[in-house]
Amino acid sequence: MMAKDWTPERLKALTPRERARLYENAEKAGSPAAGALMQMILDLGLALDDGTCVGMDDPLVVEMHRIVFSDEAHAAAAKAVAQGIAPMAVIDPMIAGKLRDRYGKHNMTTHTAGGFVADLMREMGYHDTGRRVTLPDGCVARSAKLWDRKIG
Repeated sequence: MMAKDWTPERLKALTPRERARLYENAEKAGSPAAGALMQMILDLGLALDDGTCVGMDDPLVVEMHRIVFSDEAHAAAAKAVAQGIAPMAVIDPMIAGKLRDRYGKHNMTTHTAGGFVADLMREMGYHDTGRRVTLPDGCVARSAKLWDRKIG
């Protein structure tokens, strides 16, 4: 089916599993129409999972990775460490703002995001202090690691 055959209402009526199958088929097709359909699903913020942990190749996780490793997140993370704040406290709202209800405990994406932030911090030369803190109200994730600059 072409993207023009799909409406937001029809896509919303599908189960997450059916949407995931449709998305995968569109990805395999690789045509401009299939790409438009994939983008429509993502733009609508529709779940592609059934509430279980999403796979690392899921478009949701790929988008989360892009957000966490963006220049904006790099700068925000460094500033957070300088202020004694967990980097996840500033990156979590970036993820939530883009992914809306597709991001959360229900599909373990907060856990995945925490892993991505840890990878980012190590890449930036920080080390885990061994301390966890509660994140501020408004964050989807509930807790996160504190990081400090490596010495020497």
